[in-house]
Amino acid sequence: MTEAAFFVSRAIVRCLQPSGFRLVAVSIRGWQLAGAGLVVLALVAAGAFALRPRGSTEAVVSTCLRLEASDEQQAAAEEALCDRRALDEARRAPVPAGAVQDSSATDIYKALNKAICHPPGGSICRRGSRPQPATDADVGVVRQIIADLRFGDAVVRLSGPGDPAPDGAVVYGVRLGGSYCAVSYVQMGVGAYPGDVRGLLPNGQCLA
Repeated sequence: MTEAAFFVSRAIVRCLQPSGFRLVAVSIRGWQLAGAGLVVLALVAAGAFALRPRGSTEAVVSTCLRLEASDEQQAAAEEALCDRRALDEARRAPVPAGAVQDSSATDIYKALNKAICHPPGGSICRRGSRPQPATDADVGVVRQIIADLRFGDAVVRLSGPGDPAPDGAVVYGVRLGGSYCAVSYVQMGVGAYPGDVRGLLPNGQCLA
């Protein structure tokens, strides 16, 4: 008999329009097969697209889905990160057709995670643990790993208030093609996060 586990998830949907910022947050209750790792992402995505005004080409929808946070501080941090990512995405140019098939963002993520979390001697990253604030030395390590992959046009630095990354992380933006980038971040002690393929910012750069 298959064991099932009850879970509560929180879908955070941001709908950004020229007239302003609208937030919809809903709690979803359901059943998840233990060990299957099934998440109702498709359901949430469908709800997000429903928020786009009919006939509008300017609204941008961003969705975050997570299990309920263990404490209020963690919940606030996760929602703040959702806000940052949604606002960043709304500012960017559309991703060119075919760019999502570029595997470079995944290659960068894998190289960073391997070098930072799995050095000789054993794994040092723990998902779910409290991240350690990054230092300038950590920025240098991330920058060198990206350079070793032969990506010459990259911005790597400590995250700032307007970046699509949490405080204390190393954020990076790497130009992949002429008009799109890999954008993501690394949290020390936790690991790298899969890179998003995103368009350029209004200043023509991958990061502000």
